[in-house]
Amino acid sequence: MDDSAVEARRELHNVAGQYGAYLVASEIQEYVTSRRGVSDDGEKVHRGRGFELAGELYYQNLLREISLIEKEGRRLGPSVFQEYCTELLECFFSGDNVRRGVGFPILLIEELVERATASP
Repeated sequence: MDDSAVEARRELHNVAGQYGAYLVASEIQEYVTSRRGVSDDGEKVHRGRGFELAGELYYQNLLREISLIEKEGRRLGPSVFQEYCTELLECFFSGDNVRRGVGFPILLIEELVERATASP
């Protein structure tokens, strides 16, 4: 990944920290879904990378929500949890690297099991 891509990715994560990972992820997903092969400037649009970035942000949001359950006693119902997971999987399976669509749910399951065993 070149320096400009790394910087752009870092900036998007900063924006996600400011406005919320879920909001930024949904905006990225909506934008990438609306784009077809070529940008307005005539450059190739790498939709898969956009979907993967949105999936990473959805994952970040899920971890934050799980953390808030422990810290603040916030509740996360099964239908909301299912919707978060569905969005995450849709993004990764729409991306170029489908293995990440399998890897992130495994990471999520490991996180949940670890928290469940450590929880009183």
